[in-house]
Amino acid sequence: MHTNGHGRRHVDDRLIAALVAGASYRDAAQTVGVSLSTVRRRMNDGDFRARVMEERTAFVETVKRRLLSAAPAAAETLTTLMSEASSESVRLAAARETLTFALGRRRRFDELSTEQVTRFLEEVVDAALRRMPPDRHQMFLLEMNAIADRI
Repeated sequence: MHTNGHGRRHVDDRLIAALVAGASYRDAAQTVGVSLSTVRRRMNDGDFRARVMEERTAFVETVKRRLLSAAPAAAETLTTLMSEASSESVRLAAARETLTFALGRRRRFDELSTEQVTRFLEEVVDAALRRMPPDRHQMFLLEMNAIADRI
């Protein structure tokens, strides 16, 4: 069982879960019942940060699998809308989305493995989080989730 070194069991596990779910440091601290300085101290610990990254990677992989499994239905929907929607604006929007996806891919990312892209994105997000005030973390992560929802 995990302890935080002070006899409180599962604090780290709960803190990691809150951070992976997108909570700001402040919100994660409140949820778990620790101070903001505790969250910051834990995130400065390499082993703890590695556990957060591992959990994030697992979460990203789960989301990616769900999105990939939904992709055929999404493609079918776009195809159907392009040809059968009664509204011209709907047909146009479906065609635009299809072309944007098909032609908008960048060669460099096509050469990377899924693991490499995931690692790259996690490092970008972590770098951004380190450079912004903690009270802006939650909004940033919500925006990142919104972007992921659009993909």
